Amino acid sequence: MKSTPSLPPATPAPVSSPAQEVAAAEREVRRALLQRFRL
Repeated sequence: MKSTPSLPPATPAPVSSPAQEVAAAEREVRRALLQRFRL
């Protein structure tokens, strides 16, 4: 038995579908851009 968390901090979720990762990245980028333009 190894003393390791079921979900590693480096990867919270398995990279099974790149589409989801791309969507998350786009969301973060859009949020940053919106905040920058709002400023």
